[in-house]
Amino acid sequence: MLLEYLKVVFSWPPMAVVITLFAVFKFKAAIDDLLSRIVSGKILGQEIHAAPPKDAPQGSVNAPDVLVPPVPDFVAPVGVGVALRDEPAVNEPHPPAEEPLPPELVNDPHARAAIAYVRENPAQTVIEYKKVMTALSSERLYVRIFGTQISVLVFLSSRNGGPVSAPALSAYHEEYQRLSDNMEYSFESYMDFLVGAGAVEKVEAAVPQYRMTPFGVEFLAYIRAQYPIAWMQRAF
Repeated sequence: MLLEYLKVVFSWPPMAVVITLFAVFKFKAAIDDLLSRIVSGKILGQEIHAAPPKDAPQGSVNAPDVLVPPVPDFVAPVGVGVALRDEPAVNEPHPPAEEPLPPELVNDPHARAAIAYVRENPAQTVIEYKKVMTALSSERLYVRIFGTQISVLVFLSSRNGGPVSAPALSAYHEEYQRLSDNMEYSFESYMDFLVGAGAVEKVEAAVPQYRMTPFGVEFLAYIRAQYPIAWMQRAF
């Protein structure tokens, strides 16, 4: 009987479902990219035509969020008095009631301990928050940036914050066009992608100039640390 059950489990229909689910999960990004480039086609034996990767738009990456959220002004709760420095306390203070947790943390057994840690270690919490946000923004940018654009950032970082004119950076865009054979992606769009991602700042002048931002410096440091071999091997 056990052998019969195994035959059913490992027969082609169930295994096909398992393999399909694994493939969709494993190659989700590639499948999404292919679907976004499909321009025409038919199903059941007919060919499907898709634009090559070099013709697909690079997409946009938003600049990283503010790393340190603003702290609202403190407002004393209604009914809670503030004792004067020289005024003796009449009654012994009652222990503060536990504040209710938001719905996202109600079922988290470690929520109150984490909140207590944040209150006791505000500076370290901000440091860790900044690391997480930098990593998240860097990953978002790294999956979309071209190799020649990374070279632009490396060159700008060597200028120690000094601006570089657009003509001096056009060679990187020309190299991108040569490698990708895509002449429709203009230099302005090429650089605006880096500006929109927050890695580069555009300086308006008679001749446009660009300079590195603090996030651009952090991005380069991040990908060098996380991808020590592959960080300079991005396409185009």
